[in-house]
Amino acid sequence: MVNDKILAQFLQKPPDARKKMWFGAMKISQTGKEEYAQEAARMLDQYEAIELAGKRPEASELVGALMFEPHGHGFVSFGYAEGEMVASIRKTEQHRHEGNRVYQVNVLGRTMPETCRSIEEARELGAFEYDKQSGDAS
Repeated sequence: MVNDKILAQFLQKPPDARKKMWFGAMKISQTGKEEYAQEAARMLDQYEAIELAGKRPEASELVGALMFEPHGHGFVSFGYAEGEMVASIRKTEQHRHEGNRVYQVNVLGRTMPETCRSIEEARELGAFEYDKQSGDAS
């Protein structure tokens, strides 16, 4: 069960503090003991839901069949098909080296096994996987 106290703290934090909490949970989800990694992964899902429910930039960048939000400096962004959120792109850490893979793509509830170097690459993967999963791939 996700710790409600931590979620309440997340809601009260300014954007920079939310980003620190996000990256902390992301690191634990990838490198922590299994029980903590699972809890951190659930927490990331909750953080993402909070971000989605908040004020979001208008999706205006078309890639394949998906409209994506403009790339800001946040830690999660969303892709939409016919007004419904169908993809999320999570930043797993801050860029430390040119070319490191820091974007994780989730499409229709499925996290892609590969990570991406750039937001553009992540969007392309998201659009491709959406077409494939929804049966629209040619």
